[in-house]
Amino acid sequence: MLPVVISLAPFYGRGIQWLCNESQHMGLPGNPPDFRLCSRTVYLNPVLQFMYWHMNYHTDHHIYAAVPCEHLARLHGLIKDDLPSCPRGLVAAWCQIGATLSRCRRDLSYCYLATLPPRRTRAPAVAARR
Repeated sequence: MLPVVISLAPFYGRGIQWLCNESQHMGLPGNPPDFRLCSRTVYLNPVLQFMYWHMNYHTDHHIYAAVPCEHLARLHGLIKDDLPSCPRGLVAAWCQIGATLSRCRRDLSYCYLATLPPRRTRAPAVAARR
């Protein structure tokens, strides 16, 4: 059984990689002025998140590209109040993508724009630490 699992690993891995990778930008505008609108963060289970090198925090990766992948989850915890809502799991992400693509087929002028949270000012405690 071990040779079968090892030899078929690329076959299974490519499918999962495609589902994760394509969910990050599909159905979103290509060149908006804000990185939060052109990429999608998807919450994944810990095993899939590890296998995908934490790139499920894709919006965070686009905003702070120099942050190593293993620190993206911690970064997300710090900035999640400034990001659009994130789908929980690949099924939720692909349901969102499917609804967007279906609407695009009916209305060619439609472009999905995530709802951004309102701008907020920096908390006094955070500003005082500087």
